[in-house]
Amino acid sequence: MLPRLSAIVLDYALEDISGDPVAYRDGMLALMERITRFMATRGLVRPAFLAAFDCGTQRITAGPALEGQWELSWNHGDHQLLVTSPSYAFEIDDTGRLTDAGRRQKAALSAEALLAHEAGTGWICPTIQLAEREGAHVRVICKAATPLVIDPADPFGAGSSAGFRLEGVTNGATIRSAEVDAKDQKSVILRCSRRPEGEVSVVYAFGAAPGSGPFPANAGALRDEWTAGGLHRWALPARLKLTEGGA
Repeated sequence: MLPRLSAIVLDYALEDISGDPVAYRDGMLALMERITRFMATRGLVRPAFLAAFDCGTQRITAGPALEGQWELSWNHGDHQLLVTSPSYAFEIDDTGRLTDAGRRQKAALSAEALLAHEAGTGWICPTIQLAEREGAHVRVICKAATPLVIDPADPFGAGSSAGFRLEGVTNGATIRSAEVDAKDQKSVILRCSRRPEGEVSVVYAFGAAPGSGPFPANAGALRDEWTAGGLHRWALPARLKLTEGGA
């Protein structure tokens, strides 16, 4: 029986200097491939990679690497990449470093993700894949393991939009509310003040106005139904073009 390494943790985002989201993704793919090939030469099986989705700090809320993580979250080839949680779930201090409570929460979610992976049940944080115009509103379609929830407690202060924003709007349309579609519980309906026009991007937990602690300024209230010991599986940040839907 081959020796086995349970997981390798990837912790690299804000340090990136590529200046391009796709370059960040490709660089991380190349790193995982390099590690996997090296382990194969030592007789080790393919590893699982664990990574939290870095949401920035109270002041750093946008950037190529932050955006590139979304690219990587759904496009990581055949590598066993487990994105354990978005970092907006973890408390940080005013220097952007995790507090003791934040470190405990991050470790606990990483352990839950690895246990689920090893049990064969899988681990996926809700991942936004498509945003479509639907009449005057917007439908956001997610990949998720269980039905979605807009957390009524809003623990990170995301507000009535649940952390969603519209960019590039030319007619002043704004998001008034966000709700999980009762008929498709892996979709979110963004109720808008009017039909958004222009080259619009739908943004979740990305590019927020700088704020103050104890959590990153980028945050949201979207998660799925999974819970364990007070932990939740929160949705990953995203920034994607609004497309035309069927309505």
